[in-house]
Amino acid sequence: MTVTDSPGNSISPNYSIDFATMDANGNGDISRGEASGNPDLVREFHVVDRDHDGRLSREELKGWLD
Repeated sequence: MTVTDSPGNSISPNYSIDFATMDANGNGDISRGEASGNPDLVREFHVVDRDHDGRLSREELKGWLD
């Protein structure tokens, strides 16, 4: 599975991730604050954030989706 800017990239069957929309400040990462609108992602944030820097990159999301 590939993380893109288009809706529909699902981490869970219950929701989808639109990376560009979640990355509100446009810095290329999703912070905990930016993820706050998605309770499932907030709950799993610590698992997805493999380098524990408090931000989710496209690669981290892709790695979790694969």
